[in-house]
Amino acid sequence: QTEALAPGSEAPKGAITLGLDPAIGNREGYVLTVKADRVTLNGQTENGVFYGIQTLRKSIPAETKATSILLPAGSIQDEPRFSYRGMHLDVGRHFFPIEFVKKYIDLLALHNMNTFHWHLTDDQGWRVEIKKYPRLTSEKATQFPPEYGLPADQSGFYTQEELKDLVAYAAARQVRIVPEIDVPGHSWPVLICYPELAVNDQFFPDYVMPFRETYHVWGHQFTPNTLDPTKESVYRFLDDVFTELAAIFPCEYVHFGGDEVNHSLWEKAPHIKAFMEEKGMKSVKEVQSYFVTRVSEIIRSKGKKPVGWNDILSDAKNLPKSAHIMSWIGGSAVKDAAKYGFPTIATPSSHVYFDIR
Repeated sequence: QTEALAPGSEAPKGAITLGLDPAIGNREGYVLTVKADRVTLNGQTENGVFYGIQTLRKSIPAETKATSILLPAGSIQDEPRFSYRGMHLDVGRHFFPIEFVKKYIDLLALHNMNTFHWHLTDDQGWRVEIKKYPRLTSEKATQFPPEYGLPADQSGFYTQEELKDLVAYAAARQVRIVPEIDVPGHSWPVLICYPELAVNDQFFPDYVMPFRETYHVWGHQFTPNTLDPTKESVYRFLDDVFTELAAIFPCEYVHFGGDEVNHSLWEKAPHIKAFMEEKGMKSVKEVQSYFVTRVSEIIRSKGKKPVGWNDILSDAKNLPKSAHIMSWIGGSAVKDAAKYGFPTIATPSSHVYFDIR
């Protein structure tokens, strides 16, 4: 029997009782007590109760034929050290169906993780339906070319209805979803669908142009894959994208990427050079900060907190302090981001990238 228990009430014998206790210090904390005749579980909020239930679940063997389970008597007082506990999944480079993503979220919840960081776009594919820009979910933007020899299920995209369903699924498991749209680099699907947002066709190498005109997503990094940071049409595009995204994902954070930008295109383009002179910029790093500032303003206008990879710290003095930094390039990058006064999420590849080589 499982039932709700009001604070101060006596638990009935032979029952697992759940309750809310405002005296518990951490909103995600809980107290789990096992006695000979009852189990009580209290949390400050429903989050804490949920995590206590996960502890109970993990106390039971995953596979057993026993008709009864023996739990050791005792009391557990547990609370998280960090308020942001997350895992990342890159579906831009390798698409996963919704069923897989739900199983992924199930595992996060089982291990008391509260954040799912979802990398939804990259050079290899755009995975989220944006109704104002239907070409982003066309074959060119979401399908690997046949000669890549990859399974068909590695290509695809998610409809907005699927995303809303997944948000609700995650919320029921106390998991928030941080969506990521990676810009201004890693934007190849955008450029092959909306080339007017690119820097300039004449700066694409000869071997790239025929590929872009006839085929699909690009399979390698550091291609001419950057949006043009000087075009107002780019910011209108991003405003539209983040408007639709913010309506789907209630999480306070929206990730805009900002990593591994191929600045060589910007350095070669006369109109970007002229833009830099007009703005008094001496380096393309300042152009990057200009872009980050504009995108951060767009995201904040949707009531969200902007998050970028720590690559954007190359011009830290010109970055808006509203930007949150996700530091992935080693442990020192975490310290650097915090040193500059930015809210920082530690994701050092040296320690937390399961697939790093």
